[in-house]
Amino acid sequence: MQLQEDSADDLEALKKEVEEEIADIKAAKLSSKELVTALATTRVFLRYTEQTLKFAKELATPMNEAIVIAQKAIQTRDEAVRDMAIANELQSKLIQLLPKAFQAGKRTLAKAGVTARHQENRAIKQDVFAWLDTNMPNFKSMDSAAEAIAGKIAPVKFRTARDWVGEWKKLRSTGTL
Repeated sequence: MQLQEDSADDLEALKKEVEEEIADIKAAKLSSKELVTALATTRVFLRYTEQTLKFAKELATPMNEAIVIAQKAIQTRDEAVRDMAIANELQSKLIQLLPKAFQAGKRTLAKAGVTARHQENRAIKQDVFAWLDTNMPNFKSMDSAAEAIAGKIAPVKFRTARDWVGEWKKLRSTGTL
């Protein structure tokens, strides 16, 4: 827009100059040949000025469009820079969280493995507790009950059977089971 306004102002200024030159020519009382040369020169300058103005008008619209495109490109670049900063921040947080998540997963997997590994023993222990519920009154001591359990009722050693009998007795005495 500014370019068009400047061009229009320039055209008006040139027209004034031409008018002044014509006035000077009249005052100088030039010969026909000199007058033709001065007039031709003036017309050349006038045409040049008009062509320049036309060219400026033709360039103004694409130039304005180019400016808008450049502004959008700058805005897009700024948004991309901002998004990249956010992505870097999130990546940094993720990098910090990954070891913790790995450890938590490792712990969970280990617990699942332990549960699976001891599942059979826990089932045997429950069977022994059920057996003790019905047969413990037949034994005078916990050791004798453990001897009966070890290797016969359950595939465990005496020490394990004795611990289970003690645990069973504690649970029954507190009324838990």
